[in-house]
Amino acid sequence: MIRALLLIIAFGAGSVFLAQWLKDKGAGYVLIYFDHYSLETSVWFLFLFIISGFFGLFILYHVLSLVFGLIFDTGRYAKNFRKKRQLEKNAQGLLAYHSEYWQQAGKLLYTSAESTEKPFISYMLSAKSYLKLNDIACAKDALEKAAKCETIDRVSLSLADIDLAIAEGDANAAEQALNKTLDNYPKEPRVLLKAAEIYHHLPKNTPENIINPIRKQALMSKDAIDQLAIEQITREFRNTQDTGNVAALDKIYKKAKGLQQHPECYMSYFNALKKQHDIPHLMDVVERQLKHHAATPALTFYASISHDKARQASFLESLEETQGKTADLLMAQARVAFALEDKSKALNLAKASLQMDNETPLPNDLLGLFES
Repeated sequence: MIRALLLIIAFGAGSVFLAQWLKDKGAGYVLIYFDHYSLETSVWFLFLFIISGFFGLFILYHVLSLVFGLIFDTGRYAKNFRKKRQLEKNAQGLLAYHSEYWQQAGKLLYTSAESTEKPFISYMLSAKSYLKLNDIACAKDALEKAAKCETIDRVSLSLADIDLAIAEGDANAAEQALNKTLDNYPKEPRVLLKAAEIYHHLPKNTPENIINPIRKQALMSKDAIDQLAIEQITREFRNTQDTGNVAALDKIYKKAKGLQQHPECYMSYFNALKKQHDIPHLMDVVERQLKHHAATPALTFYASISHDKARQASFLESLEETQGKTADLLMAQARVAFALEDKSKALNLAKASLQMDNETPLPNDLLGLFES
């Protein structure tokens, strides 16, 4: 600002000095001769003509720019107006997606995608919206448009293919897509979380290869990771229990380090062993578990085994000595005593269990004792 003011003052002072100097020197004389034509004028008038011509051309230039600019801006205005409307539709689509209005979100995001800087994102969100509505045809169309965009995210496209296969009910195609995606992006967090989310939809797939990467990257809480590992272990038990291979079941259980005391884990192991009809081995396994921790599910299961009730009675008595009386332990002893036809002892033990905890479930086989 100060520099501009100084320039104006300097220009004004120079102009005053030049005008005074020209006044002292006189008007001057200029002769212009060209092709038998001549023009005589003063120097002052020539300067005035040149300056006026310069300003005249300057004004003419801006007038013409304004006129022709308005003509060009008319086309740009219409184009910008249409783009603005499409961007508003895209914003409405994003709000609809956030609010889970899937029908509106899918349509608005699809029709306004090309007006955005990243059409891929809008097409992907549109496809997800249509998948929520189980509109497979529209979801496929949106995904095809997304794949043709200039800038794409291949991970997102791969995950969308998995979702599309699940929506179509094609478990084999979903499993193939998931395995391919895991092979291509084994450490990608989105892929690992997607595998953890949907693996139970895929009968042949197990999440064993995703648990360790998820744990290393802390993508889920410890409880969620443990639950994922337990579900994987229980699935292995289910897939192996009909093979008649007891050693394979034992191996699976040994592999479940840190989870062996979880009821869902050891109960799956017990039930799988029960189907092998190797009752002595089953009793050994259950007794080892009870020695470690006499939890309710294990006690209930042990008392339900129809084999060597005398051994069960002796073991439960020793368990009472080492771990103390509990309502569940007394109820298990009552069931074994009833199976040994000692109804009086069974009734006393059942009553003692209920007195200790009146919410202890009463097994069906002991209901007759209280009815009589």
